[in-house]
Amino acid sequence: MELFHTYKKAQEVAFRAPEFFYPFLAPLLHVFYPKSKVRSKPHLKQIEICFTICALVYPKIKEELLAINPDELEIDLRNHWRNLVLLFEFFIPLVRPLSTFFYF
Repeated sequence: MELFHTYKKAQEVAFRAPEFFYPFLAPLLHVFYPKSKVRSKPHLKQIEICFTICALVYPKIKEELLAINPDELEIDLRNHWRNLVLLFEFFIPLVRPLSTFFYF
């Protein structure tokens, strides 16, 4: 039970980070649940669904995303690109393996 709280907090912190939540995760969650309000602290299962979908999609878009030269982008798009790479390359792989402790 002690590790579950760490797992839950890690998921929530990664999900609620403003640089991920507002431009990317909130609109994505709204696509999954169009008739619901997007909350900054949704149920853990909704966060897991969102991160799992992102992890499944990333191999298909990785090459294209990493092929973008950030120096050619405007500042806002460059920041958004960096945040997406950070989310896909660091935060999702960091919090997803923790789930194996609780479901297997």
